[in-house]
Amino acid sequence: MTFSPAYDGDATWAPYGTRVAFESERDGQTEIYSIDVDGSNETRLTQDAGFDGDPAWSPDGSKVAFTTDRSGSRQIWVMSSDGSGVTRITRGGGNDENPAWSPDGRRIAFDSDRSGNLDIWIVGSDGSGLRRVTRSVALDALPGWAPDGTELVFESERGGKGNRDLYRMTDNGVILGRLTSRRGWDVAPDWQSVTSKGCAIVGTVRGETLVGTERSDLICSLAGK
Repeated sequence: MTFSPAYDGDATWAPYGTRVAFESERDGQTEIYSIDVDGSNETRLTQDAGFDGDPAWSPDGSKVAFTTDRSGSRQIWVMSSDGSGVTRITRGGGNDENPAWSPDGRRIAFDSDRSGNLDIWIVGSDGSGLRRVTRSVALDALPGWAPDGTELVFESERGGKGNRDLYRMTDNGVILGRLTSRRGWDVAPDWQSVTSKGCAIVGTVRGETLVGTERSDLICSLAGK
């Protein structure tokens, strides 16, 4: 899809399935671009001198949430899908990263070290109602929403420092289960609807990307869905 000699990564599908947003260093610093799935119509969405990355499409495809350090520390901002209408969502000390829209588009989950420890937080898509969701002394990061918007899956080191596993919780932070428990990194979960199975949690388990495999079906079964 992309053939730049520079880094291109953190790609995410638009909900309508014909376009992808991604971060790239092709112009000298990390910026956000979008492109059609056939590699055409590439558009640069951000034009800031600092870091712009971690793009996340809103459920209706009209907006993109992203991480930027244009205000100093890394914070969550939102822009229209064409790069216009850039709005700051989070403020405060620490770094806010890895935004994830709730299925109804009203909330954004993200990870932040503003409390002194990396935890999961949720804020309204208009910047209101900021609240901390996890309070473990261990690292909690990269939240992903369940299709019904009532639960999240995330990666955590609460099972042991340097060993990351996937956990499931309510949107109020009540832990509902540990989904992986082997040594190594199980990271970057993405909870998706699947017609035949009901759901699948897609992520990277010990270096293997899970997309509709038996292993992801097992994780789905463990999630009780």
